Amino acid sequence: MLTIKGHFDGNNVVLDEPAALTVGQPLRVIIETAPATSPDDTDEFIATASSSTGFWDNPLDDVDWNAL
Repeated sequence: MLTIKGHFDGNNVVLDEPAALTVGQPLRVIIETAPATSPDDTDEFIATASSSTGFWDNPLDDVDWNAL
């Protein structure tokens, strides 16, 4: 799944950042409105979740916990 920031211009949903999409590519669009005045916590949450996976992805854990 890909998360892209965007806005509604009154007629269309407009992407605020580039996306690697092909013309005619089917999409499933889920709308989650974001507060206009508060910071978007989604980016911070995704960055935190992504960075924490590296902690477990190392050869020492494999030896200690998986008896490899």
